[in-house]
Amino acid sequence: MWMDHRALVEASAITESKHSVLDQVGGVCSPEFSMAKLLWLKNNDSERFESASAFLELPDYLTWRCVTKGVSLDTFKPSNCSLTCKWGYNGEQKQWPTEFYNTIGLQPLLDNKGRIGG
Repeated sequence: MWMDHRALVEASAITESKHSVLDQVGGVCSPEFSMAKLLWLKNNDSERFESASAFLELPDYLTWRCVTKGVSLDTFKPSNCSLTCKWGYNGEQKQWPTEFYNTIGLQPLLDNKGRIGG
C-alpha cells in the first residue's frame, strides 16, 4: 500500500488547496499519504470506503494486532506521529482540521472519528 501511487490526482488536488495543514508536511501532499489514498478510495470505491470500520497506518495496525487483544478498532488510539505526519491532525492542539477535511472532501471521516482514531 505504501508505494501505491493511484492517488496522484487526489494528492495534486489536495496540494492545490494550499491549505495551512499542508505546512506540517512540507506544503505538498504525497500520493503515499493517507489523505490522498482515502480520497482516492472514496472517489473510486465508495462502497469499500463506507463499509470500512477503521483506517490505520501500518505501524498502528501492527500495534493494534500485537498488543491490544480485545480492543475494538473504534476505541484504538493511533500514534500521534502517524496522524500528524500523514493525516493532517494537529498534535499540539489535539484536534482534527475540520475545515481542511471539508475542503478536500473527506468530511465523512470526521463524522465518525472512531474510523480514523477518535
